[in-house]
Amino acid sequence: MQQQVKSYLFSTQDFSKLTSTPDLHHLRFVLGYENGIIKIDAAGVNAAGKEINRINSKVLFATSNQDKLIDLNEVTVDLSRKRTAVLNKHLLSPKTAFTGIKAWEEKLSKVQDLNEVTSYDGLRIRHYALETEVITSIINKAGIEKVGLFLGLNSEGKMTTILVGLDKGNNIKKVSATSKIVDGVYDFTEPSPPYTGDDD
Repeated sequence: MQQQVKSYLFSTQDFSKLTSTPDLHHLRFVLGYENGIIKIDAAGVNAAGKEINRINSKVLFATSNQDKLIDLNEVTVDLSRKRTAVLNKHLLSPKTAFTGIKAWEEKLSKVQDLNEVTSYDGLRIRHYALETEVITSIINKAGIEKVGLFLGLNSEGKMTTILVGLDKGNNIKKVSATSKIVDGVYDFTEPSPPYTGDDD
């Protein structure tokens, strides 16, 4: 059941290979459905909008990561750190991310049909597009072993993807062991539909 899914894990090694693919233009997080659970793969896409490579995520269920998400509500992002315009566009407050993830979990507990929460104006969301730079920024940080993709609700109440760097124990990676600062939490991927700029 989707209610038991906590996040989707991508290894930094897999992402490193994917982001090194020749002719890569951007990434897509592609949604699928199996046994009542949303499946998410990451695909590399060329400038013509064609998929050229793909990696799978590992589904992390709630029982194996029950309390670690609370960290998102207790950390901040260092806004004084210089970032590119692309990274700034996707940067999300950890507390906003936590609120969005909790809102998603609450919504899931009230619906029977996944179509209701995975559609945009009646059309099922097929994938989310994202610039490669966001992922390379996450995976190139020391101590990050995985990228955790969490589903959440955005400010419009629509399903979105929230990306966080995790250590080998699936903990949210902070800048140091005693720090309350994370390098970045990212959102604002473009769902298709309604966005169709990179469609096949």
